[in-house]
This record gives sequence, structure tokens and C-alpha cells, in this order.
Amino acid sequence: MSDGVSKELSAREAILEAAAEVFAEKGFDGARVDEIARRAGANKAMLYYHVGDKKALYDAVVGTIQMRGRAMLEKILEEDGDPREMLRRAVGNFVSMAFSNPVAPAIILREIAGGGANMGEESVERLEALLVLVRRIIERGVDSGVLRPVDPAFAQFLVAGSVMFLAAGIPFRRRLAERGDPSGPLEPGELTDKLCDLLFNGLAVEEA
Repeated sequence: MSDGVSKELSAREAILEAAAEVFAEKGFDGARVDEIARRAGANKAMLYYHVGDKKALYDAVVGTIQMRGRAMLEKILEEDGDPREMLRRAVGNFVSMAFSNPVAPAIILREIAGGGANMGEESVERLEALLVLVRRIIERGVDSGVLRPVDPAFAQFLVAGSVMFLAAGIPFRRRLAERGDPSGPLEPGELTDKLCDLLFNGLAVEEA
């Protein structure tokens, strides 16, 4: 890769990282291109050159988040293993991704809460494809008899929503912990274990 191409990629990555931070904090409507440029250490002309206008920036940020999630799920589905372990790995990977990029769940949750008003058709299709991949893991578990015969379409939202909400809530739960209040697990591994325990075993005690 030439130095010129490398610099262009670095500039684009810096712009998208700054854009993700601003969109997570202020949403699409509240975000300002001037602030994104300032955080990226660039000017508005550079933003338009490397990515485009505010809508193009938003689509690129959301698309990057979605494509990373899709690549991870597709890799898990390529392997023929215990669906419970596949689901655990999917949850664990999503949690790790959220910890390494905490703005991602905030952006997706904000967008879903707003009815997807700022998501283009391509972004909606990518999100739908992500949910389908989660559903396929659940369907494998149901078909093989290791998971209860639940509605996979409902379960896909339960799994994805739980991961995003718990990950997005980490800063607030840390604040609760500082006050001495119960806050639940705050580290990726423990959070994954606790969430999977509830997903697999539920809350009710099995009757003898």
C-alpha cells in the first residue's frame, strides 16, 4: 500500500471515528459537521472529500458497525458446533465489540428508538441481515433439541437487544457501582457469562 493511500485511509478512519462519537452523543439531528471536523482534526472540505455530507457520514458509521457484526456472525455460522456454544460466542463477541467501541450500541439503540428514521434502505437491510444470522443460530439450537422451541424471530430481538442495552449501560452502571449500589457485571467476560446464563436457563426454578 502506498503512503498516499495509507494516509487517505487514516484520514477517513479518523473522520469516521470522530463522527461516531458525535452521533452517539447527540444523534443525527443534533450532530454538526463542524464539530465532527474539529474532533477529527480536519476541515469540512476534507470531510466532504473523504466521505461526503452528514448523511453520508452517518451511513458510513452505521454501515461499519453493521458489517463488523455480520462478519463475526457469518464466521461463527460457518463452523458446525453446539448451537449453545455458538450463541455464547456470538454474545461474547458482541460484548467485546461493544467494549472496544462503546459508541456503537449507543448509535444503534438511538436509531432503533427513533424508528430508524435516519437509516437508509441499505442500512435497514444490513440490520435485518444481522438479526437473521442471530435467528439462524437459535433455529439450529431449536432444531437440534438443545434449545427450547421458542419463537426464533422474537428470540433474535431479545438476544440482540439485551447485548446492546447492557453494553450501552456500562457507564451508568459504573456510576451506580461508585455509589455502592448493585450494578451487575461490568467486565466483558462476566457480563457474557451472566447474560448467557439467563438466556439459556431463564429466571424460574425448574419444577421437580
